[in-house]
Amino acid sequence: MSVSHRSSHYWFWFLIFGVIPLLEVLRHGYGANPQTYEAFWLLGTGLVGLLVANKNLNDGQLAKPYDVLVGLVFTFAGLIGIAGDLGAQTSSIRTTIEHIGLSLDGLYPLVYAFLGLKSLHHGLGRKG
Repeated sequence: MSVSHRSSHYWFWFLIFGVIPLLEVLRHGYGANPQTYEAFWLLGTGLVGLLVANKNLNDGQLAKPYDVLVGLVFTFAGLIGIAGDLGAQTSSIRTTIEHIGLSLDGLYPLVYAFLGLKSLHHGLGRKG
């Protein structure tokens, strides 16, 4: 059984950026806080990315629109975080992004930008 490049991207996303942080959240017993929301965001988007490519679900035709949507959201969040770290005035949109559960501190903006751009690559590419 061969795994496509797109599927390996979402498996990586799901396991490394979703399951592992979620296990850390559960181990430390975090309540409703940014680490919990972020873990659920990454776990959920990675899992849904795997599911929409399933050939049994609308013949896998939901994969490209999903890739574009998720790619735009995460690329935007990543670029706002990077711009803010470089000193740009992004306080209002940064606050909004953090309120929906995506942390823009540390290396997270780089991770978001990478995951988002990779999803856009899959969604806008010619291959299925």
